[in-house]
Amino acid sequence: MGTGLMIPAKAAGRSLDEFIGILGIAVVITLLLAPLIAFNTASIGMDERTREHATTLAFGLPIRGVLAIITVETALLGVLGVLGTVAGIGGGYAIRQIRHTSGDECNCFTQMAGLGPDPSANTRTEGPAPAMPR
Repeated sequence: MGTGLMIPAKAAGRSLDEFIGILGIAVVITLLLAPLIAFNTASIGMDERTREHATTLAFGLPIRGVLAIITVETALLGVLGVLGTVAGIGGGYAIRQIRHTSGDECNCFTQMAGLGPDPSANTRTEGPAPAMPR
């Protein structure tokens, strides 16, 4: 008889809770840094296109026209970013719903920790319970 490493359910649950807490901290840090990264990216793009803006001004386009072009380009990029985010979240929920309705739902974390049922196990729904090995 081999003795495998058995993780008690409560210890595995605590470890999983700690891991989820650490991921929560990472999410908060990411959400705080996202606006700074977006601003930095936009300002670098503006600095790189200074020569192009100067050329359009030299051709006689008024400064309001240049600012309008910059504003429209930036707004379009923002809208595309929001649409991509919405499409990604919606697609994730759609895939989850399809998997759930097809019966292919898998909670791998609880199965690895030994907290949930093993889908490959042969489950019995009737009759007496099998004897436990000693």
